[in-house]
Amino acid sequence: MTHWTWLIWLTLLVVAMMAWGSWGYVILNLTPDDMVHRLLFLGTLFLALAATLTFPAYWVAGRMHRRWPLVQEGLAVALRQGLLGAAFVVICAALQMIQALTGGHVVLILSILIIVEVFLQVRRENPAR
Repeated sequence: MTHWTWLIWLTLLVVAMMAWGSWGYVILNLTPDDMVHRLLFLGTLFLALAATLTFPAYWVAGRMHRRWPLVQEGLAVALRQGLLGAAFVVICAALQMIQALTGGHVVLILSILIIVEVFLQVRRENPAR
């Protein structure tokens, strides 16, 4: 790992801790009646999850790359997967807030995000000309 990679990991760790702290503050001190508070809740949740999910995504991609070399690994891939995982949770939370979340929605959102990730994984192997 280079010096910049360690700096990025440290930044992600600090962002994750600060975002979880901010999310806790939003939960404990703001009322859910105001739309701005709900958006602040979803925004801090997204930031906290995106920064946190990058760590296990990096570890899993590294383990899978050893078995299946076609699976991409690296920090950029882990960041993308962390963002997609956070997007899934935040979209489901937003739908639950408006009481529109069903099992079908969960399956549809998850399938769309999985298809996006598969296409992005395949795109590196077969770039468009």
